[in-house]
Parts: sequence; C-alpha cells; structure tokens
Amino acid sequence: MRNLGLVRRWATRKFVLLLFIVGGCVAEGRADRERESTAYAHRVTEQWEAKKRAEAEKEEASERAAAEPEDVRKKALTKRGLAVVDLDGHPKGKEILKAMVTCEDGFTRKCDHRWVAKEVSKIVYLAGMAIRETDPAKAEKLMVEAEKLAEQKAAERTATAEKLKREDEGIQADLKACADNKAPCIERCKKDKTSTACVAMAIYNITGNKDDRYDVAEELLAPPCNAKMKAACDVWEKMRKERDALFAPIDQAWSSLRTVGDDLATKKFLHRVASQNFTGARNARATAKMATHIAALTKDYCGEVKEFLKVSTKAELSRRAKKHCANDPPTATGLGGTEQTLTSECNAVYATSCP
Repeated sequence: MRNLGLVRRWATRKFVLLLFIVGGCVAEGRADRERESTAYAHRVTEQWEAKKRAEAEKEEASERAAAEPEDVRKKALTKRGLAVVDLDGHPKGKEILKAMVTCEDGFTRKCDHRWVAKEVSKIVYLAGMAIRETDPAKAEKLMVEAEKLAEQKAAERTATAEKLKREDEGIQADLKACADNKAPCIERCKKDKTSTACVAMAIYNITGNKDDRYDVAEELLAPPCNAKMKAACDVWEKMRKERDALFAPIDQAWSSLRTVGDDLATKKFLHRVASQNFTGARNARATAKMATHIAALTKDYCGEVKEFLKVSTKAELSRRAKKHCANDPPTATGLGGTEQTLTSECNAVYATSCP
C-alpha cells in the first residue's frame, strides 16, 4: 500500500508538469498569433492613413488651384507652356501656341489651330490645350504630360548632339591621320563599312579630280548613313547638292543623248529580227525603210554626242554609257511577245564612232 501511494504521488506530479508544459506552448502560440494580428492591423492602418493623406493632399491641391484667380493660373500655365515649347525646339512652336491660346471664340472653324499643332508637335498641342483648359485638374494633367514629353525630347536632342560631336571628331581624326597615307583608312573602311574612316575616304574622293569621284563617294557614304551616322548623311547630302550643281548641264545633255541612243538600239534590234525572220517583197521594202530610219537616227545620235562633249568628256560619256547598259538597258518585244533586254545592242550603239 505504501508503494501504491508513492506511485500515485509521482503520477500526479508528472501530470501537473505535463499540463504546465502544454499550457505554456498553447500560451506561446496564442501570443505569436496576437503579435502577427497586431502587426497586420498596424500595416493596414498605415496603408489606409497613407491613402487618405494622398487623397487629402490631392484635394487640397485642387482646391488651391480652383481658388487661385483665373488670370494668375493662366499666366503660370502660359509660362510653363513657353518653357515646354523651348524644350521641344520646333521653330514655329511659339507661333502655333499663341494661335491656339488666343482663339477668343473657342475652337471654331475660323480659329482652330489644334490640327496644325497635332501635325507639328504633340508637345505644343498639349501645352496649348492645357492653357485653354478651364478645369484646373485637367489643365495640370495636360501640362505635366507636355513637360514630360518635352524633357524626353530635350534629352534625346542632347544625346544626338553628343553623338554627332563624337562622329565629327572621329572623321576629323581620320582625315588628319590619313592625309599623307590613305592605306590605314582604306583598310579600316574595308573591315567596317560603317566606320568614320569610310566617311574620310569619301571626302578625299569628292575633293579629287576623277570622273567617278561622286559615285565612289556615294558607295562609301551609303553604309554609315544607313547605320544612322548623321555626319555621314550630312556629307552625303552636301555632296549631292554639289554634284547636282556641277553636273546639271551634263545630266541634261546625257538625258537627251540617252533618249536617242536607246531608241537607236531598239530600232536596230527590230530591224535585225525583221531581216532574219520575215521574207517577201513587202517585208523587204519595210526593212529597207527601217534601215533608212536607222541611218537618220544615227546622225541624230552623233549630234547628241557632239552636244554632250561640249559640256563633258569622252571618258564621262563612256562611264555613263557602260553603267546605263549594265544596270538599265533599253528593252523591246521580240518574237512570241517576249520582252528582250537589249544589253548588247545598247553597248554597240554607245560605242558608235561619230565624225
């Protein structure tokens, strides 16, 4: 019995200890959940309060804008609009903005410059609409959008100017480095057809005296210009204007000569086809008549050659004729209705020896 009592007391103490441990764990878990719940409640409260503050600030800003006198508000928007137009950089920006703002009768047919502004610049359009807007909140939204776009455009313009400066510096360095020895620039241009070395070589070709200097320069400038190198495009455009001014009389003389020459090549082709494929007295008379016409055309052709040589050289004539016959020869309809390219006839005509 004594042992049984000892066992009961020991079991009771163990049970109490177990209850104490379990109770502690439960209490600890409840405390963790309470802490998490409290933290979540704080976060939700903070977010709600931040949202309310933002709404209050926005409402306060709208109230201040609405309370601001109309003339003061419009003057402030106009000042910002002019600054936006300056950033935009369009030469007629201020003129168009003024036209939009000063339409006293609203946007009537007589006084509607919105379409002009849209065509010219979205930035100018937004600034003008902001200044005209009577709702302060809407006006502010329009102006902020205009300012954002203007800042982006100004940044792009600055980046473009810096890129152009680097290109110009590279071209000038190549011109200086290759002034006495063109080999390094030629080699660099072969390896990279979009490099500044190609632009330098194009400039050297333009300043030379070769008849094909502009054609060679154009081939050198095309790859870097197509690769968005503005300096190369600028040189190309300048070269075209110079070439047009210099070669205008030559181009005109060549155009007249080519018209007669291509006609002569076509007639010779048709005469050959008729002579080889048609028989009989009637066809013989027709081919003889065609031969007479070809003889007259040959005289006209030689007359055009003479006029061409008054403004240019035989070398230039040969160069143009060779390029024309290779790339854009005359054509004619042969037997069976097929279109024939008259490359050999073209070369033969422009090789004609004239007195």
